Amino acid sequence: MAALNNFGEDSHAAFVMSLNKQSSILLNKVYQPVFGLYQCLFCAVFHVLVQYLSCTVRPVVTVTPAAPLVVGGESGVLATCIAANGHPAAGVSWRTDQLDGPTEIQNNATQNPNGTTTVRSYLLVTPTRSMNGREVQCVVNHTALEHEEIVPYRISVHYAPQPGNITLNGTSSEGPVFQCDVDANPAPTRYTWSRVDSEVLGPSLRPEGGRLVFLKRDPGLNGLYACEASNQFGRVTGTLFVYTDDTRGYYGGLIATIFVLLFALSLLSFYTWKLRRSRPQQDDVGMQALGQQES
Repeated sequence: MAALNNFGEDSHAAFVMSLNKQSSILLNKVYQPVFGLYQCLFCAVFHVLVQYLSCTVRPVVTVTPAAPLVVGGESGVLATCIAANGHPAAGVSWRTDQLDGPTEIQNNATQNPNGTTTVRSYLLVTPTRSMNGREVQCVVNHTALEHEEIVPYRISVHYAPQPGNITLNGTSSEGPVFQCDVDANPAPTRYTWSRVDSEVLGPSLRPEGGRLVFLKRDPGLNGLYACEASNQFGRVTGTLFVYTDDTRGYYGGLIATIFVLLFALSLLSFYTWKLRRSRPQQDDVGMQALGQQES
């Protein structure tokens, strides 16, 4: 039996012979370019066996977000999936099942000086408000991986505040508190409260960002209020009619008043219908009575 060791003194690979006559290759400092094709020759009488060993390098996978896209703007790169320093080159794809609109994937591979390959996969989309907060996944396949490697990415797109509601958000020790709820990304950086029939809010009202606190119960505070919410991409204004008196407390919103009026109108219509239905019966009874008298 004969063995050949041609690795050299400065090589990162070493030949190891065990006592049971089994031969092995020891690879040191695997971060160096030691991958490749290794040949093992086993020599016996009238027979030579050649065995080849292929060495691979597992890629390092990361997902890098691009600058946030703005709804209403042009399509662009949403995120980049990088499978770096792999040998051979990794296969990179995206799962976009949660997205409604069209997507585009662009891949390119870069050969590194040490013989490894870095693959970059760009996911391009046209930004919509509905995709904000949804998830896409980068999927990497490689011979050094037992299973595909999946890296999730949560989408963030920017857009101006959308029309929302002003709702009752509890009460303070003095009066009610109203909340200006709007959908925006990033969140509104400025809230401006105003009263439509007055230039100033007055000392009985305290704005706290997206909240408006009534400091006392006063019918003089009845009126139409407006909340303007804004970020760097735009602004939106919502309104609320507030009504109160000393006996019934506060009623936030004109909808409650309209509901009461509709309910009263329904009762009046029902009473009128009942009245009209009963009149023909009364007329029939009167006619029968008159006929009996004439006979």
